[in-house]
Amino acid sequence: MEETKQQPVNLGTLIPVLGLALLAVLYQRYGNGDFEGFIHKVYWAVGIAVALLVASLGLKFWFKNRGQNDPSGLEIGRNIPETSWLPRTRFFLPVHKLRHILVTGLTGSGKSTFIRRFVEQILAKDLRFMYFDFKGEQSDYEDLIEICRRAGIEHEIQSFDLSDPAKCFTCNPLMILQDRLETVGFVKSIFFEKDANPYYVNQAEQFLHACLHLLDDSEVPRTFKRIEEIYYNDRTRLTLIARAKAKMRHGNAAEPFYINYFNEVFKQLTSKQRSERFSGFLSILTLFNTEPVSRIFNTEDESQLKLSSVFDENRPVIIRVPGEVYGDFSRKVVEAFVKVMPVLIARRRKMKNRKDYWLLLDEGCSYVGQTMVDLAKKAGSAGVKLLVTRMCDSDFESVEPGFLGKMLSAFDTFVCFQTNEPQTRETMAKLAMTYETQKRTFRLQRGEETGDGSIRLVREFRVHPTEFGQLQPGQAYFIAPRIQLFQKVQISQPNMLKEAA
Repeated sequence: MEETKQQPVNLGTLIPVLGLALLAVLYQRYGNGDFEGFIHKVYWAVGIAVALLVASLGLKFWFKNRGQNDPSGLEIGRNIPETSWLPRTRFFLPVHKLRHILVTGLTGSGKSTFIRRFVEQILAKDLRFMYFDFKGEQSDYEDLIEICRRAGIEHEIQSFDLSDPAKCFTCNPLMILQDRLETVGFVKSIFFEKDANPYYVNQAEQFLHACLHLLDDSEVPRTFKRIEEIYYNDRTRLTLIARAKAKMRHGNAAEPFYINYFNEVFKQLTSKQRSERFSGFLSILTLFNTEPVSRIFNTEDESQLKLSSVFDENRPVIIRVPGEVYGDFSRKVVEAFVKVMPVLIARRRKMKNRKDYWLLLDEGCSYVGQTMVDLAKKAGSAGVKLLVTRMCDSDFESVEPGFLGKMLSAFDTFVCFQTNEPQTRETMAKLAMTYETQKRTFRLQRGEETGDGSIRLVREFRVHPTEFGQLQPGQAYFIAPRIQLFQKVQISQPNMLKEAA
């Protein structure tokens, strides 16, 4: 759309001339021959006009930021206004209006500081969290523990720290869910990748289901060690079957399916056939039974990490599994905790008067998958909210085609720290959307404006992609289109670090 306006004279000349003419008219009418008195009145009028202008700008600034300074939100930092001379007001994140938060940024850009500040603020609102740490940064872990201590909840917190197996809370994955089918599906998702051969997955599923049923009927605690014994030791298997039969009700002619499975199917397999069918399953099973982690995952008593009741009791949890300690096994352990969340969250829907609970997944790119998408889609309706950190778009694109779009559509709030990856900057700018403005052009002749020109309506990025690469450490853009939040913020240090300084 274009519209051309003819301008007979140069505006740069017209405005001063009109101003002088206006002063002459006013002096002629109100001056009464007293030029000095007239100038004094003009000064007063100009002063009042400037004061009104400043007041109007101040009110506009206040109204613009009033929604972002809701004290019921989390005080994350201070606004960075577009105009440098305007004051930096406190920034409150209206977390009660949000669902899930995706944090993007380089290493060292301020993501960890934001998480610690976020945790400190949600604890002040009497909310709780579960923090998944795949990096294993000792200082960040100690800071979180100190934040919880200062909040007076050190007696509530449960810490699963696999970097120190001797002190790590015990957690038997086979006992988290009582339902056998849920447990089989949960363990199967840990042991096998998405693209695993369906035949071998089905064989392992049958064997695992039979083992759990046998252990439950014989009233023996479920452990990975006993499953391994059932596989290798015929005497153990027969002893458990005999014990299960003895506990069955008298007169029940129908034998459970697992007895037929072990006697008619599994027993008939040769050693080579078993190795071919269960090699992948056994390789992971062996990892859970290897010291020093065997004590943690094979406890027969009640697990110290009460994962199944975390939401019911509204307790804070820190799950720390450094990726460099146990390699691929570390990733599988973290995936195990993530994959059990949808089942636990589904039960939370039955709770009344529940408080919001936050799942914080630091370096979420290390264990993302379809489970993460399902978690993001279903958790919000159960009062569980996600905060996931990543470095760039490629963290999600490497999972599968279209995964980036699925993840972005599942989040409604985006926090972007400095990022140098061009595609990521473009993505964040698109999430901040565009706005409509006017562009005016003038024609020049011999270096001077001719008066001819045009006005065009154009759309511009609200935050240009280049700006995401120019952010300083600790600075971030908060983007939440649903509530019209587009703000540049300087993240504040946690209060405990301010006091230490």
